[in-house]
Amino acid sequence: MKYLFIIVAFLFCSFSFGQSLSKHHYNPLNKNSNLDVKDRQILDYEHVIGDDSPDETWVITGDSVLTGDLLLLNQGKLILQEGSALSISGNLVSLNTSQILAQHADLIVAGHYYALGQSVMQVDFCNLSFPMDYRYQYGIFVMDTANVSIRDTDFDFADGQLEGSVIGSASLNFERDSFAQSVTISAMGESVLNVESCVNAWEFLLTDSCSASFAHNESLILWFYFPENVTANYAFPAGVWVEDMDFNQTIPGLEEIPYSVSIDSCTNVNWGMFPMAGSNVTITNSDMRTCGWIFNDGGEHTVTGMMNEQFYAMESFNPGDRQLNLVNSRVRTWNFYSMNASLLNIEGCFYGEALSMEDGTIQSFGGICDGSGGYFGANHGNINAFASQIECQVVMEGRSSGTFINSELYYPWAEHVFAGHSIAVFANTERNQGFSVRDTSFLVDLALDSLSMQSIGDFVPVRGNAQDFVGQDAPYFVNEYRLYYASADLPDDRNLIAEGISGAIYQDVIAHWNTHGLMPGDYILYLQAIINGAYDEPVEIAQDVNLYDFTGISTESNFDFSLYPNPATAAIYLFVPESNTNCTFSVFNVAGEQVMNKKFESHAQPIKIDIRNLAKGSYFLKTDDKVLSFVKE
Repeated sequence: MKYLFIIVAFLFCSFSFGQSLSKHHYNPLNKNSNLDVKDRQILDYEHVIGDDSPDETWVITGDSVLTGDLLLLNQGKLILQEGSALSISGNLVSLNTSQILAQHADLIVAGHYYALGQSVMQVDFCNLSFPMDYRYQYGIFVMDTANVSIRDTDFDFADGQLEGSVIGSASLNFERDSFAQSVTISAMGESVLNVESCVNAWEFLLTDSCSASFAHNESLILWFYFPENVTANYAFPAGVWVEDMDFNQTIPGLEEIPYSVSIDSCTNVNWGMFPMAGSNVTITNSDMRTCGWIFNDGGEHTVTGMMNEQFYAMESFNPGDRQLNLVNSRVRTWNFYSMNASLLNIEGCFYGEALSMEDGTIQSFGGICDGSGGYFGANHGNINAFASQIECQVVMEGRSSGTFINSELYYPWAEHVFAGHSIAVFANTERNQGFSVRDTSFLVDLALDSLSMQSIGDFVPVRGNAQDFVGQDAPYFVNEYRLYYASADLPDDRNLIAEGISGAIYQDVIAHWNTHGLMPGDYILYLQAIINGAYDEPVEIAQDVNLYDFTGISTESNFDFSLYPNPATAAIYLFVPESNTNCTFSVFNVAGEQVMNKKFESHAQPIKIDIRNLAKGSYFLKTDDKVLSFVKE
């Protein structure tokens, strides 16, 4: 049986990164992970308002560009007057009682916005842009008792989606806003969230003791957390139009729910839920857009057999620490999340999203991730795919690691993104899209062909991938690639095929293996990527291959017959003994059907045979008393 194994030895550098608190980074035990913004020295910011003069005011009247982070503190003010435009290539941070005021202006922030202390942001009739290259690259985070109000404003996030949170006793207000791309906002703590008359705001997560209201909106997905050790029984409203709905502890079946949600006259409303550890939740007569499982206890968990777009007449799910009961209900998308050093095994599932955060690990064995819930990735976590089909974008951020083995990536709309200090290895994994590798990230793509129907006594072309992708600030790179072989009986007794192989080889010949003098049988090919001095061990994959002896069906006088190249795409060349002035040959497919027959009465060496009309696959070329095999690619 063919097999492949992989050895990865990476020594991660220390790396710190402010983490956001959205669905993808939710951690009820560490809700202040963003507060390190406060602790930065003022000198760390390129631009400061309200330092030397506590009530300093900047008034923007035309087009202005700031390179680097902008900090407001004390009673500092930033005012954008009508017709002005301010572009900030960095984070925007407001502290204390500072204010950001903008009317009929353009504000562009290529970074995060943090509102802390008692700061205020008030934006009216503006264009607010967070230009992103990938989803959740930037976000809005409103904390402490800060107040952010954005009204009659058009949002644009370029190629990304905006994440964020409102936490503590802070408040966030969206009114009559239009979103070119959606947001993912978490309401946590005792915060207040108000979304009114907005278009395509889309995704909000509701938990803790927050108070949230949604009125006259078009297109929402609302995630309801069922906290730890809570028992609940609920039926979500049917249809996509919700005229009047309350979700709080006064509703029968929700007596233990600590937060409050009201919905008034909203259309295209979709329901999501998070049953947390220890909860016992029963959902009846509901059409759930999504159900997410968060594992954050540091233990190991396994989920199996969960399938998107399934209707459950009566089904219970228990991954070992919680109970979800579905009665006459449908789940359109299952999502999975691991954090706090938890290990989650996803086995044979058809699901919508898988994310690892905060040192969590996700391992997907088989199954399909179709992206209906988001993407496949990690943020300060580890993610591994084995024989899996991933039909969505892969995004790895922060200090993350990933391996993709014998899997398939199919996502034609955007490159897979590796940012921060992420490190990934792809081993015999097919894909139809490229990689965007940024910052200090590093990626190695290795593959080896199985070399089907190859004969001893030839220079066998070994095909595959030998590629590396390095972020602009990465401190390491691949020095070279090396190719070895060993007998399957003595796998540690290696022989060098080639060294000094340069990278950027993708689905092409890595090296030619001289098989003269070898016995037919099973062998192992090893492909190594030798990393520069930061690592003691190479990255390596190995592939089981077979070599055959086709000379046994030939007469001794025909030992000079040979074919080249093999595999081939357009033509093969047949070498025949000089004594054979007349040459007749036939080509058969693996089913034994003759697909070609030709005769050459006199010939020059070699004979060119056009195979462009043959389908891809394995074939046998038979002369009078000689059989040769070849592969059409």
